[in-house]
Amino acid sequence: VLLPGSTASSLWSFAALHALAEGATVRTAPTSTGPAFARALTDTDVVHGVPRTVTDTLDVLEATGPGSVRTLVCGGAALPHGTRERATALGVSVVAYYGAVELSFVAVDVDGRGLRPFPQVEVDVRPVAGTGLGEVWVRSPWVADGYLAGVSGPMRRDGQGWVTVGDLADAPEPAGPGGVPGGVPGGSLVLRGRGDGAILTGAATVVPEDVECAVASVRGVRDVVVVGTPHPELGSVVTAVLRTDEHVTRTALVAATRDLLSPAQRPRRWVRVAQVPRTSSGKPARAVVAAALGEGAGSPDLVQVGWP
Repeated sequence: VLLPGSTASSLWSFAALHALAEGATVRTAPTSTGPAFARALTDTDVVHGVPRTVTDTLDVLEATGPGSVRTLVCGGAALPHGTRERATALGVSVVAYYGAVELSFVAVDVDGRGLRPFPQVEVDVRPVAGTGLGEVWVRSPWVADGYLAGVSGPMRRDGQGWVTVGDLADAPEPAGPGGVPGGVPGGSLVLRGRGDGAILTGAATVVPEDVECAVASVRGVRDVVVVGTPHPELGSVVTAVLRTDEHVTRTALVAATRDLLSPAQRPRRWVRVAQVPRTSSGKPARAVVAAALGEGAGSPDLVQVGWP
């Protein structure tokens, strides 16, 4: 099993432990590009990664032939459109799954028909009023007991064994045969991200407030809000929307925050605006910012200005 990423990430840590428990040999690669990765694929049976690494793997296999690779395992975000078709053409199967470090493995899609709970896992999608979405709650023997050393996190319990980290899915519909609690037909989940604003990017979960603290510490930054914006391979990318003094450049921001943030936390998009939207209580208006970014540069809710 080839893991093209660091086991410091919970996704690849889970992947390594699972493979070793099954008696497989685990190999790691620092990235999913370059000659070294291509060579590693020549005697690999399974590649376990995120959408970006799956796409990179398919690019190599299409250029060189599938070799010994027979299965691609993907977590962290939804697969890009066309991934399964590309893999099938090479005789390679694709297994996608959903989980969280607090919840362990939750649901799996082995055939492209949608995510369904693993054995002994119950999933309850509870409607969130006014959103058209539901919050994903999980009950299984493998959910975490809590956080060590008083560390806080998104995990919540309901007193009856159900646990959530705030992930959202499509709203429940009337239960059909085989439906999970909450009424998702056939137990299939369509995930829509985190309800608390946490950004799921590749194999990492990024807390916006951590990034905001780092960016706000840069001289000349007057206000900042961080959100996730859609990305076809990573699920989301970290996007910093900020108001700055006129002399602040994007290059200077990247340099100033490089040592303050992990690679996953570093913004891939920097958007300079005349005013950062905030709620009446002074909190970042993340929903407004995310919606305005989706509308493009002409959105009246987010007046973008150029970089010097």
